[in-house]
Amino acid sequence: MLKIDKRDLYYVMIAHMEYPRKPENRFRKCTGLPYYVHPLECAAMMLAETNRTIAEFQYDAALALVYHDVLEDTFRLLSQWLSERVVEWVNYLTLPEGGFSKTFNDIWGKPQEVRLLRLCDSTNNLRDMDCFSPEKQYEKKEQVLLLAEDAEQNFGALMVAEYARGLCSQIV
Repeated sequence: MLKIDKRDLYYVMIAHMEYPRKPENRFRKCTGLPYYVHPLECAAMMLAETNRTIAEFQYDAALALVYHDVLEDTFRLLSQWLSERVVEWVNYLTLPEGGFSKTFNDIWGKPQEVRLLRLCDSTNNLRDMDCFSPEKQYEKKEQVLLLAEDAEQNFGALMVAEYARGLCSQIV
């Protein structure tokens, strides 16, 4: 069974609680949960996958998801013990000023593994859609559906893609 090392969990929890770029970002606006729950839930999606086509990179993918918001949302740097592949994927996932909507088309130039990671991130973000306007909900829904289709074309049937489609079906 794959699991994330405690030092990585602790590092990310401290980064989000003690070193946020904006103090109000310690907690999710819609749910009130500590922000670090989001990257941990994203990683859990990856670790729960049973599709063997991702087995070779599944652990690194989950670790990249644990760290994916550290550079963007905190004043911490990445841990020095991370592999080159994990650091590369985190850098691909780190959004510039302007956020995901303005850079969505850029994701198609990234490796297919990174697009799968973005699917996990975006799917988890759908859970907060009640906080967004109907227009924003529709935009995110369309993006997630494209990512889900891409992931399954590259890796076959995935639980995260099925979950994403289920969440999207609730957005009108």
